Amino acid sequence: MGLKSILLPYATGYRETHYAFDLMSKGTGYYTRQILNYLDQNEFDVLVSDFALPASHIAAEITGIPCAVVFHCGLPFKGNGIHPFGSGLSIGSNSTTIYDRCAQVKRKFLSRLDTAQ
Repeated sequence: MGLKSILLPYATGYRETHYAFDLMSKGTGYYTRQILNYLDQNEFDVLVSDFALPASHIAAEITGIPCAVVFHCGLPFKGNGIHPFGSGLSIGSNSTTIYDRCAQVKRKFLSRLDTAQ
């Protein structure tokens, strides 16, 4: 993990993503258990989580609590019209089949949150 954390700022494209997710997924079981303990001690209507913390998504799924995922930056890939990783700038409004499917899933999830009691 130490080597990958040192290499992460110098990596680009898929290698950057691989390093980042490898670093962020270490200890997922431990963190999931910690979040579950916290959720057992407190009552929540929804769990808001960073996209890079899969333990919170797993804990929300286990407990049945809706989970709102926060994406705080653009995709970490280089290319024309793609802003630097972590800039938070919009990548654009080009609609693709994958984008359309993701937007549909997002709408369905938001609808589920709106109707959850």
